[in-house]
Amino acid sequence: MTRTRLTIRISGEAAAPVRFAADELQHYLQRMVASEVVITPGLEVSTGLALGNTGNSPLALPEAVDGFAIQPTGAGTLILGQSPRAVLHGAYGLLQQLGCRWSLHGRGEEFVPRLPSLPPVRSQQSAPRFAVRGYSADIMTWHYGDATQLAEHVAADRDFIDWMGKSAANAFLFIRHP
Repeated sequence: MTRTRLTIRISGEAAAPVRFAADELQHYLQRMVASEVVITPGLEVSTGLALGNTGNSPLALPEAVDGFAIQPTGAGTLILGQSPRAVLHGAYGLLQQLGCRWSLHGRGEEFVPRLPSLPPVRSQQSAPRFAVRGYSADIMTWHYGDATQLAEHVAADRDFIDWMGKSAANAFLFIRHP
């Protein structure tokens, strides 16, 4: 079986969320198609990334906060967002389109399909209706000042934070009682 090589291109000036989006695409695509996936600079759009050898595209973005667009081109796929965080949401949107399913219980419980090759990508736009999409929790039972309690909960909290990002949440409210 011949391994193909996929390229993810980002701007050399890309913000941390765009670089993280490229890392996440690289991680999951390598698992999905057993291909080498490399990240290289070379995209002129700072709030986007390209999968494949695609250039800039006149792509209309949704006006909403965290709005993103996924656009297949003749040579690859372009993901653009209203912000660097929106690009990350777009990367997760593309991975969901390709069959990935996220789990609140961490990466070990996610579903990542094994594919012989990447299927065709569909054009997709997302314009979230709310600027804030988040969760809240009563932390009265979380005693993080106690090292034992912290050790028991920190791994699950990290899994939860990872899942929040993958589910396009952008806020968390601790309800703290006096």
